[in-house]
Amino acid sequence: MKISAGFRSSIAACALMLTGCLVPEKFAASVDVQSDGGYTFRYSGTAVHALAAAEIKKAGRLTEKDQAGLKAEAEKLSGHPGFRKATYKGDGRYELEIDSPKKARPAAGHAQHFFGVHRQRRGDDHRLEGNQGQRKA
Repeated sequence: MKISAGFRSSIAACALMLTGCLVPEKFAASVDVQSDGGYTFRYSGTAVHALAAAEIKKAGRLTEKDQAGLKAEAEKLSGHPGFRKATYKGDGRYELEIDSPKKARPAAGHAQHFFGVHRQRRGDDHRLEGNQGQRKA
């Protein structure tokens, strides 16, 4: 499956959303979509903590307390489903390995969210309805 540059940007945005303040830096990412609508998101590479990068730019370095907090954050990430590896490398940078399969075909009347951007819903007639990140009032 060939992935367009726009779709790659979506993957990068997905990585950002999955990890909160982490911004992808050097990485390889892929999405494998199955015929039933399920998919597996994979991410391998480094990411930088945006707030830590801002602090380094402002103060020139992070405090020991900041470094310890970021290391603890990596340990928490390692326990999340789909995160195979989350290692704090120092100076606000992480090494990440994510392999996150998602099931498809929500039951009638239930919504399925794709990366927090696209939402689909299976209606009572089992037809799919979707939006592109628009919220209903």
